[in-house]
Amino acid sequence: MRDVKKRHFLEPPHRDADIVSLGLKSYDATPTSAGAPAAQVMIEIYLAGRRELGVKMIYVPAATRIPRIKGTGSGTAS
Repeated sequence: MRDVKKRHFLEPPHRDADIVSLGLKSYDATPTSAGAPAAQVMIEIYLAGRRELGVKMIYVPAATRIPRIKGTGSGTAS
């Protein structure tokens, strides 16, 4: 029981040497830059049936971007 406690709570589950021995890349703490989003998606959630939600994702072309209204939680202007 002490070994289980030591392994799971006091030490990380895998050390860098363990990860490399499995053939995986070791953890890289250098942040990677990400560019601006190239597309916008509008999500519509609806009731599809009893205890069932439906989700519809709609691609919005770059020329017709929908501005987000603060505080409403939706991306559509109403």
